[in-house]
Amino acid sequence: LGPPATAPRPLTIREDQSGGIYVAGAEEVEVHDLSSMLACLDQGTSRRATGSTEMNTHSSRSHAIFSIIIDQRLTPPAG
Repeated sequence: LGPPATAPRPLTIREDQSGGIYVAGAEEVEVHDLSSMLACLDQGTSRRATGSTEMNTHSSRSHAIFSIIIDQRLTPPAG
């Protein structure tokens, strides 16, 4: 994981040619254990952009998407 960005990168929700939805500009990181996954979550939380809303200057509005894809593979027994 790299250091937190000083300014958030712009993310845009797009639709591909087959109708699938994806987030342009999102970062995908492969992890192999829980602590690495939690480090990614912490880093994403620190990069969230917040700001006041028109209705309430003391309130903030921020959204985050954190997707987890689990790939489990069985290893054949040795021997």
